[in-house]
Amino acid sequence: APAKLTVAMDGPPLEQQLLQMTEDELIFLKKRCGVKSNETLHWFVHCREEGYDTPSNLAYAWQSEFRAYHIWNHPALKNYKWMMWMDSDAMCTKTWEIDPMKEMVENNLTVLYDNFPAGKTEGRELKDKLIKAYNRSICGIHENREGYWKIIQCRDDNHLPLLQHVHGFHHITNLDVYRSHISFLKSMVGDYRFSRKWDDQLAVAIPAAMEAPQRAWDLRKHNMTWMIRHNSQYDGKDRSRMSNIAKYWVQEGRKKWVA
Repeated sequence: APAKLTVAMDGPPLEQQLLQMTEDELIFLKKRCGVKSNETLHWFVHCREEGYDTPSNLAYAWQSEFRAYHIWNHPALKNYKWMMWMDSDAMCTKTWEIDPMKEMVENNLTVLYDNFPAGKTEGRELKDKLIKAYNRSICGIHENREGYWKIIQCRDDNHLPLLQHVHGFHHITNLDVYRSHISFLKSMVGDYRFSRKWDDQLAVAIPAAMEAPQRAWDLRKHNMTWMIRHNSQYDGKDRSRMSNIAKYWVQEGRKKWVA
């Protein structure tokens, strides 16, 4: 059992968040969501935005905004330096022989992740946000054979970034590092509320790349193969034979791992 367990809310209810928005912000949001001025917004209304092709409901957009920006200074985490993230649909399937938190602390890592890349963000708008925050831009992130990052620098102003993401279902982050990049993260998500195009997975990648790319580690390439099951894959890499999680546990999981 954990030494200390706290159940914390990610933020106020939607109604309260909407009350904190200006009239212009609400009009813009309702337009994005295809909701008439006299209709009520709710978590599961789907909204569109320029530059992002897939409509997202407000609940999913909020979790992306929360994980990209708000989480780093959440009151529940204020006394902590390290954070291990596990999605609620990510399932452990074996005992971890190596303590990943020990690896984080001893090597002063920025991020230790299960899968990279997973998605990408590119273009002029991203470059402008990077230059505004850092007075420079990078144009690519490459993971080498040893499981560290190498940064691709921009050749010139016309060379636009294409930055790949850290898969969001499992990673461990150095909270102090991400807090020190909070100005960029606020700028990244700050054009308007409930955006989905400025992904939380991008928010994990950029501070690590700008801070110290050699301290961003891939788990498997550092002898930590966890076989975390998520979306019918192990570690975001290997396909599972069974998509149904209940059937998997009955037929395979409980036989392979007795926790």
